[in-house]
Amino acid sequence: MNILSMYRGRIIKFGFIAAISAVVPFVALSAPVKQAATEPVIFNITMSEYKFAVDGQKDGDPIRLETGKPYRFIFHNIGTSQHEALIGQKPKIITGGFKHDFTTNLLEDVETTITNGQETSGFTIGAAGLAEFELLTKQDIAIEFTLPDDKVGDWEMGCFVSLDPNATDDNPGAGHYDVGMHLPVTVVKGSA
Repeated sequence: MNILSMYRGRIIKFGFIAAISAVVPFVALSAPVKQAATEPVIFNITMSEYKFAVDGQKDGDPIRLETGKPYRFIFHNIGTSQHEALIGQKPKIITGGFKHDFTTNLLEDVETTITNGQETSGFTIGAAGLAEFELLTKQDIAIEFTLPDDKVGDWEMGCFVSLDPNATDDNPGAGHYDVGMHLPVTVVKGSA
């Protein structure tokens, strides 16, 4: 019996095990990962001067939402000033031709949960609706919601904080929205 004959069985077994080991991780890694139906789709949104940026999307690309699907928006104010977020339609025109607030707010009649945006939240607030929120610099907040079918349409996220720190509520002047801090939001009917 030569050396090759003696080890041939072991080499074949080793080659088979190595081949299986190489294929099994590939198969396991290539299988689609499904989210549980109740897990929200997460959007990480940074707020800075003067824009909203969504992780994984090009600047200015719309946020696309489906009705009937739960969402979690986590906002991070990384800017040097206070910012707010409103999601609505038809900005109101104020003195000077500036835009301030929306005529219709997307979440005004949608059950919303608000947390501090951290994994272990220091607080949770349930609200029957949400028009807007403001964040000081370096603050985070998360909102969770599921949209009903009557919200299908084109919406927009905007920040209307005044550029002038001495502006009044009666005459806020130009705001962050007017210099580009807005982002399209598209809501389509879910397939469920």
